[in-house]
Order: sequence, then structure tokens, then C-alpha cells
Amino acid sequence: MQRKRRKYRQAPPPPKDDGSYILVKTKEGPYWRRKRGTVKIARLNDVFGANAAATAIASPAAKKILDRLQPYLSGLNTGRFIANVSARLKQSLAGSGELNFSFLEDYDLQPDWPLSSFLRSACSVNEQPDELIVQIPIDQYTIKVNRRRVSGYYFDAVLLYGDLKKKNGLKTESETSPLYPIDEGFKANCRLSLILPAKNLPWILFLKLSCVEGNRPAVHPKYYGMKVIRVTKPAKS
Repeated sequence: MQRKRRKYRQAPPPPKDDGSYILVKTKEGPYWRRKRGTVKIARLNDVFGANAAATAIASPAAKKILDRLQPYLSGLNTGRFIANVSARLKQSLAGSGELNFSFLEDYDLQPDWPLSSFLRSACSVNEQPDELIVQIPIDQYTIKVNRRRVSGYYFDAVLLYGDLKKKNGLKTESETSPLYPIDEGFKANCRLSLILPAKNLPWILFLKLSCVEGNRPAVHPKYYGMKVIRVTKPAKS
């Protein structure tokens, strides 16, 4: 049996002012409607527009930070770094109208394996006029890991500084600690020193912890951690 073809009603003739109308085809049949903006000016939602503008500024800045930190990210699984950092940079834009590092304080680069999950000793930062000094007491309680797998660990202090708005405006300095053994009787004081950049140049300080298995870097990201431990505050206007 031959299936009957469904009948569609024909489109009515276009209005006289057909320049402001478009033909819309639907299952029920075609019809003419006015083009967007011909009755009422079409405008983006103000909040959406502002958010899009902020994203256009913050996302490239977050990418610059990621690119500059690449030499220090070995072993880490940083996840949605650009999205997370961009969101925090947009908060600074909303607050002061300028990009700054203020909302990145305490940001952990590995949300799934935060530094605090296995670094148990308190980390202190002493800010001198021209120097940053990071200190961590080393003993059997400094880190909590699988001691049958991890044989030692070390720290990196990384200082990122410069102008987020410039194409190549960011630079880094770093210092690496000695390798500390997993030994119940071992005690030391980890001291990492970094020279501060010129005055009024914003900076952000990261602390990274890396573990080793025998004479090789640890394989799993859970044996690494990296976190923002200090940032410059924006100058008060």
C-alpha cells in the first residue's frame, strides 16, 4: 500500500515590506516573521556581555601563566588550569578593574591531590625588602606518603613575576632544595631564598613538593603537589 504524502500548507505571500521579514519553515507549515532587531533593538544581556569581555582578558593571561610555569610542572596533573585561574583573575577584574594575582593566593594546582594532603609541616614565608625566604622543618612527620614506595623528596620555590598584559611580560626565578631521605632519624631545615623583583612589579610565589622512588621521579601525580603560598597585594588607589 502506497503511503500518502503529508500535505504542507503553502506559504502565504510575503508582506509588502518584505525586506524586514524572513520565511520560517516548520512542521506545521511556513510563515513570515520580522527579522530580529526590526521591532526592538536586540541587545546582549549586560551580565553576559561583561562576563564575555572579562573572559577575553583573563583567559589569555591564565595561558601566559601556564606557559611560563611549564618547566616546573613535571609530574603534576594540573587539570583545568586555565579555566580555574581565569576565573580567579576575573575576580580581580571585577574588584579593581585590573588584572592582578590577589585571588590566586592558596590556589592548589592539583585539586585532586592538594599539597596539604601530604605535606604536614608548616611552611613559613619571610618577606624581606628584597628577598623571600621559605622555610620548612624536615623530620619524620614532614610528609605523609607510602614509605615502602617513596624513598625521598625535595622542594622547589618558584617566583613568577611581571606584567600580565604584555606578550612576554612574565618571568620566573626558582630554587631547589636538597633531596631529603625518608628516614625517621633524619632532621634538617629546608631554606629556600628568592630575590624579589623591582618595586611595584607584581609577583606570585609557588611551593612544589616532588617525591622520588629509588633513583627515579615518582610516577603517580599523588606524589607531587604545588600551591600558591604568597602573592603581592594590589596597590591601594
